[in-house]
Formats: sequence, C-alpha cells, structure tokens
Amino acid sequence: MLSRKSQSASTSASSPRCPICRSAPTDPFVTRCAHTFCYEQPRHPPRTPSPRAPPHPTSPPRLNPRPRPPAQRPDAAARRARAQAVADAALLPPTTAPPSSAPPRTPTVTPPATAPPPAPVVPPLPAVPGDARALLAAGENLSAEQLAGIIAQLQQKLEQKEDVERRVETALLLDFLHHVRKEKQTIITRLRREVALLEDDVNAAELQRARFRTPDTSSATSCASDGRHTALDLRNRRTRCESPSSNPAFIKKRKRLSHVYDLLQNHYFSTVASQHGERRSTALQSFKDDISKLTQYTRLRDSATLMHVARVPDAPGRDVFKASNIVSSIEFDRDSEFLATAGVTKRIKIFEFSSVTRNLTDVHYPIREIKANEKLSWICWNPYIRHHLVSSDYEGVVALWDINLGKAYCEFEEHESRVWSVDFCPTKPTVFASGSDDCRVKLWCTSQRNSVLTIDNRGANVCSVKFHPTAPEKLAFGSVDHGIHYYDLRKAEQPLHVFKSHSRTVSYVKFMSPSSLVSASVDSTVKLWDLKTMSLERNFTGHKNDRNFVGLSVTPDYIACGSEENTVYCYYKAIPRPFATYRFSSVDPLTGKEMQGDDYSQFVSSVCWCPRDPTKLIAANSLGNVKVLSLESEDSDEEKDEKRHRTER
Repeated sequence: MLSRKSQSASTSASSPRCPICRSAPTDPFVTRCAHTFCYEQPRHPPRTPSPRAPPHPTSPPRLNPRPRPPAQRPDAAARRARAQAVADAALLPPTTAPPSSAPPRTPTVTPPATAPPPAPVVPPLPAVPGDARALLAAGENLSAEQLAGIIAQLQQKLEQKEDVERRVETALLLDFLHHVRKEKQTIITRLRREVALLEDDVNAAELQRARFRTPDTSSATSCASDGRHTALDLRNRRTRCESPSSNPAFIKKRKRLSHVYDLLQNHYFSTVASQHGERRSTALQSFKDDISKLTQYTRLRDSATLMHVARVPDAPGRDVFKASNIVSSIEFDRDSEFLATAGVTKRIKIFEFSSVTRNLTDVHYPIREIKANEKLSWICWNPYIRHHLVSSDYEGVVALWDINLGKAYCEFEEHESRVWSVDFCPTKPTVFASGSDDCRVKLWCTSQRNSVLTIDNRGANVCSVKFHPTAPEKLAFGSVDHGIHYYDLRKAEQPLHVFKSHSRTVSYVKFMSPSSLVSASVDSTVKLWDLKTMSLERNFTGHKNDRNFVGLSVTPDYIACGSEENTVYCYYKAIPRPFATYRFSSVDPLTGKEMQGDDYSQFVSSVCWCPRDPTKLIAANSLGNVKVLSLESEDSDEEKDEKRHRTER
C-alpha cells in the first residue's frame, strides 16, 4: 500500500492547485515554467496574500518585471482559450490501471518530476471590426429563421456590390479603348492629310523634272569618237542620260541623307507642309535647296597652317607651348584680304589671306606682328577703315589700333574688370560696343574719349556682344545669367526681349541673318533663334563644351563651333546634327613633335568663316595651331585628279 503522503501527492498531482489561493484553479492559466495559476491571480494578486502561499520554487521574485510590449501581448480571448486547453489536458483521468490491480512496489528513490507537455498552439482569431462584433453579439439572441433572412439580405448586398464593381471595371476598360481609338483616329487623319500633301509635292516635283531637257546621247557618242572630251566629260554626259537611281552622284548623296531622314522629315512638315499656295511652292524650293546644301559637303580638309605660336621669354618651361599660345580671336578684314589673330601671347598677328589661298606652302607666317601690353580676349576690324581694328584685354582696356603704324592710337579704360568682347557697328563704323566682367555693356565713339551709353546687366557678367547686321540701333549680348539680351539702343532702359533656353553661361552671340540669331553656351549646345517670333527655332547638339570658350562663327547657311574634344564641328542651319568635323592633332606647332598629355587638356579656342569664300574656315586650338580648313565633298578628289591629268596633257 502506498503511504498517506504518497496518496496525497498522487491526489495533488492528479488535481493541480493554485499555489497562491491554495484551491482548485479557476479559469486555469499555465506559465512558461509549467506552473498553474488562477487566470486572475498573476494579473491581480490579492492585497493580503496568504501566509501559506509559498514563493516561486525556481526563480526569485522580480521587483520590477518588464511588461510585455503591446504588439506582443496575446489577445485575451486567445489566452483564455489556450489556458482552458491546458487545464482540460491536466484534469483528464490517468490512462494507467487502478491502484488495486497494480503490483506492490518496493521503496525506491522517487525520480524528479518532469515538466508537463507544452500547451497546444491555438491560432489567433481573425480580426473583426467593432461594428461587426456588435452585430454578431446581437445575433446571438436571434432565431435561426431570422439569421437566415439576414444572411439572404447580406448575400443580396454582396451581389449588388460585386455588380457595381464589375460595372466600374468595364467602364474603365471602355474609357481606355475609346481614348486609344480617338488617338489612333487622330493619327490616321493626320497621316492621310500628310500623304495628300506629299502627293501634291510629288506631282510638283515630277512636273519640274519633266521640264528638264533630255541630253542628246548621240552627241556624247560623236564627241567620244572624235576624242575631244576626256573620260570625266563622257562619264558626266552618260550619267545625265541614265535614271537617277543609277547615277553615282545620286547614290552617294542619298546615302548621306539616309543618316538624317528623320530630321529632314520633321523639317519638311514644319516648313513645307504648313504652307499653302505660292508660299508652298516657295517653301518646297527652299527645302530642295536645303537638301542640296546639306549633301554638297561631307568633310573639312586641312589646306594650310598659319604660324601663330611664338616662344615667350618669361614663360616657365613647357608652358610656352600650352596656355601661353591660346588663340582667343580670329577676324577677317572688310575685303577678306587680311586675317588677324590675337590671344594670350599679348600679340596681334596679321596674315595676308589672299597669298595663303594662292600659295601651296604648308606653313604661312604673319606679315606684321604688333605687341600689346596685356593678354587679348577679342579683336574686331573696322568695317570702313581697312587698317583700323579694336581690341579688348584682360585688364579691362579697350584699344583702337592702326595696323599700318603698328601701335594703339586710343585707349578706353572705363571698365573695371576684364573685357571679353568688342564689336564695330556694321552700318556706323565710328560706333563700337564692349562687354565686360563688370556686368556692363558700353557704347563708344571713335571721336570721343568717354562712353556714350552704358547698359547695366544687373550683376551678371557679359561674355559676348554683337551689333545687328542692318539695324544700327539693335544690339544683342550673352551673359552668365543664361540669357541672350536683345536691346533697342534708343530705349536702353529695358531689353526688347531676353531669350531663355540655355542652362549655363552664354559665351557667344552671332547674327546669322537680319531675322535670326545664333548663341553658344557652355552647356554644350548651340541655339538658333527667330527674331520675328522671338522664339527658339532649332537646337544644335553633338559637340562638348562645359568649361572653356571654344569659338563660334556663322554664315547664312552654316554654323561652326569648337569643342573641348580638340575638334571643330560644322552644322547646317536646318539640321541639328553636325555634318562635318575636323580633329586637331597633338603635334607641337613649333617643334613638330607629338605632345605628351591627355587630349582633354586641349580644346578648340576660336573659329572664323571667310566672308568672301564660305567654304574656308579658320580654326585655332589651345596649343596655338591655326588651320585653314576647306569644306569638300567626297567627289572633289576625283575631280582634282582629273583636272591635274588634263593640265599635264
């Protein structure tokens, strides 16, 4: 038999008691250490604890237990469910045989009690909104029929809600389809209109081709038999008789156009398709001229070198061939007979350009060299007096020079900082303007010592100034405020217009025609502006320019600018991509040896078109190399060889 103590232990083991209230647990709650308490006891201990309540058997009491974070506290209902499950498992009857049938045991050492199995995990109840919980609580008092009616009504509401959602989805789909169809119909309408316009222009071009007189092939054959024409003449005569698709010149030019078909298409619809009547015929002829000029030239060829470099005695070591030889300005005189260059060498050098084009010598030297007191930033010839020019320097001095005498005969010193640009008025040769880092534009007269007008640019440095080619009262200048300021000098209080599109300093402004203006900036763009509408007409990109002044020059059709890639870029006014480039070599102009260093340290510093011959371009780089470049086509080499053979015969 078991002793009384063993029986009581067995009984207590089979029916656990709360160690606090010493009675059967009410709403049992099992802790992590496998102790069973009444559910309310751990949260609300009695104010006068029983003296018989033993301390926790394994752990000392914690004076300030850390509360569990709110996000980690289980729901009260979930805690009750888990506690009830543990209590039910603990109160189940044992599965072993009754004590009467058990054989007598020999007294042995009782092993330590093992921990009860862990409580089963009860999944948390789904979150129910407060209003829904109130409805569920109210539904407990309803009958089954009433609940069935409520469920039927809810089902009906659900179907209505789903129907509304499906209608909204269908409406969104229809709205999208209608929008796309409208856009496509607009595109179709536009394409039909464009095709109709193209049909009209095709018919007009066919009529023009029909008016051309077909050359007589028999005359070409007879001339060939007589031997009076060269092979080039016969080839040209045959190509006129053949269809355009088999003409070599047509094939080459069509290949050049293939690279800019998309740009030409945009140019056609913006210039030709928008016109009607006689204006349309004129616009179509102008567009044909654009195609001809765009395909006329394909490259820039180096035809001569001008020696601008000079060894500066006070230059330290290798710097004599770098910064000390930057050419900052190149300008032609009135008749394009003489060419002047100036830069940081503190010298103005005059070249006879007519002899450069006639002479086949590779290197040409100046006919006159004039020494200045400071580094020169810009020069400009007088449009009326051939041997007079004006210059600006880094110390803010504007000087008038007599080239025949080789000295300055007048100096103007009103500017307080470096003067970047000067320009003579084309229609009033006694008036010139200057722009400076002191944020002012000043107008001067050759017969007065003081300026006649000052324009304050309100804190923004002026980098370039240019007179209108036909209106002496109009003037434009570029500034570091990213704008091109266009003024009427008769009302100089406010500008006529400020062109804003550049994102950085405007370094150059030039007039391409009386109705168009070109600007260059260190944001790597060149922009063409329409002075009639005061709007941006075209944006030219392709060159790199984000630090230095790289030069800008224009003709009525072409734009040339330098770059910080040591390359000259040429643009045609109707196409925003360059059609020809020329890259300077890194050869020292004085020694003829290859320069050591990175190419990014060299850049094109100045460019200038020849006014009398728009196919000639003068360009200079930061090493002092000055090149005479010629616009040529790929066929020019064959024609030159043929002319040379003809001369030899």
